[in-house]
Amino acid sequence: MYHLFTDEDKHKAVSEAIRVAKKNAVIFAAYCNLDTCVYRNFAERTMIEKVNKGIFDAEIFKENKLQNTLFLQCRKEDVDKIMSSYNVQRLHYVGVDMLTSFFRESFNDFTKEEFELYMKYHYQICERKDMIGMSFHILDIFKKL
Repeated sequence: MYHLFTDEDKHKAVSEAIRVAKKNAVIFAAYCNLDTCVYRNFAERTMIEKVNKGIFDAEIFKENKLQNTLFLQCRKEDVDKIMSSYNVQRLHYVGVDMLTSFFRESFNDFTKEEFELYMKYHYQICERKDMIGMSFHILDIFKKL
């Protein structure tokens, strides 16, 4: 979803996926979580520059869709709005990387034991509703009804 910049393009992609899928087929939608990316911009101290350049709207903290960027982040509510037009059921709403990006340098240096322990924790929290918002990447899994 994050390479699709208009609702029209998102609807085209989703409707085509649903059209070619059999009944009860699983449909995946992946996207970047807008709010975690906003946090990253503050952490990297780039938010004011992006607001001044018109990349972010500082009133609603959303990206302006007309920018020439590689991808567009969105919120769950944006995907819910798109998917409400289709006969689908959400099966899973998963935080893919959670806050790993904030410590990616040390994460890459994890020992095997540290990595395995981290992954154990990750699998415990990646679908917790109170934690998913911390993920940079979201995987939304739907079933065609």
